[in-house]
Amino acid sequence: MTLSDEGEGHGSRGGGGGHEQDGEEEEAGGRVLFRDPPAVAHPPVRNQTSLPTSGGVSGTMVEKIRESYQRHSRNVSAVSDISVCAAEPLKRDENAEIRCILLCDSEVERNCVFEAVAKVLADGESAIGSVYLMQHHWEQPHSAAADNGGPDDKLCVRIPPGGGATSSAVLPFRSDGYFRFALRGTVFRLMLLSKDRQNLLKIYSFDFLLVGMQVTNTHGLLDQRIWEFEWKRLNRHSKKAVAPIILLGYFRDVLKLGLGGSGGSGDISLRRTLEESKQAVKKIGKAHQAIPRFCNLCTETSTQLEALFSDVEDLYREPGFVLQQCAYVNNQAHFFKIVENPNLTEEDITYRCDKTGDNPIMIAAKLRHKDLVSSVLRCPKFLSADGGDLLRNVIHARNQTGQTLLAMVALQGKKGYP
Repeated sequence: MTLSDEGEGHGSRGGGGGHEQDGEEEEAGGRVLFRDPPAVAHPPVRNQTSLPTSGGVSGTMVEKIRESYQRHSRNVSAVSDISVCAAEPLKRDENAEIRCILLCDSEVERNCVFEAVAKVLADGESAIGSVYLMQHHWEQPHSAAADNGGPDDKLCVRIPPGGGATSSAVLPFRSDGYFRFALRGTVFRLMLLSKDRQNLLKIYSFDFLLVGMQVTNTHGLLDQRIWEFEWKRLNRHSKKAVAPIILLGYFRDVLKLGLGGSGGSGDISLRRTLEESKQAVKKIGKAHQAIPRFCNLCTETSTQLEALFSDVEDLYREPGFVLQQCAYVNNQAHFFKIVENPNLTEEDITYRCDKTGDNPIMIAAKLRHKDLVSSVLRCPKFLSADGGDLLRNVIHARNQTGQTLLAMVALQGKKGYP
């Protein structure tokens, strides 16, 4: 074995074999020998962090940083009191203000929708009252002094009921203002944001996220191409919310449809367009697992907004209603979050639809959403001491036509439940 071969053999091993070539050479019997080199302190590598081991400072700092990271590693919003962990309470504060954020496709459209909502919201035709235009910080609690003309009354203006808001009153609040109103004792906050400012959702607290789509032609089609590549981000934001995204289709400008004047075929075409728009909202909502809703901000009164925010209140108060809406659109993320919650009650699981008497698991069975059905049957609630009786009640519960869950599953056949 030559000297070069011997050197290559040492270099291919791990450990300190590569340092033997740096020792002193001496001849003994015609052979070249290597003496082990003295221990040399090698400098630390630049791309690595060398922490001192003495002094009692570095170890404590590392432990504090590690504990702090572990303590805040839960998936909880930094500013919202709504947690997405499994142990969050399903029943929320009844006196809290329900915060809603509506996303529009552009800043120009956002300003137009802001004016339309301001005119319709306080028309006095519904149970909506105490409508205010606010310019306080979104996270700032509302003070009664502002309602009574306090020192900061310029940032809080009440819209008189019955006449709606004028353009001159809305203009100072249009860029960065939001609405605050009451519906049968429940207070809501509504902020409008353009799509380009949706990064604010990371720092703002909210309970519901609404995505607005405008009716664009006489066939009832919605302007959904703008949101085509945004749904992945929106679904991440919706994990902070109480319920899935609410897809709000709206109609606010009759001139965009190119219809004739009032009366005759113009009214017939408008009614047909609105009906087709409602069907389009349902189709898009199901495709993106969002709750579909529709409002006419042009020719209707505030009764449609009353119906919309009544549903929002039910979503906030009733976890069973959230399960029902998730079952319609097959939203598994929010459905699993509620079903796996230890605070789930029998009333939530057996929440009935007013029209058919179906509970959420029956709706999922009819629509062949078998993952939702399986998740309910595997929920921890059935593993408790009285879980057997609860499971028996859920399986054998009947709707208004007398059907049970077993009958619905049997009707689907092997195609729905292999």
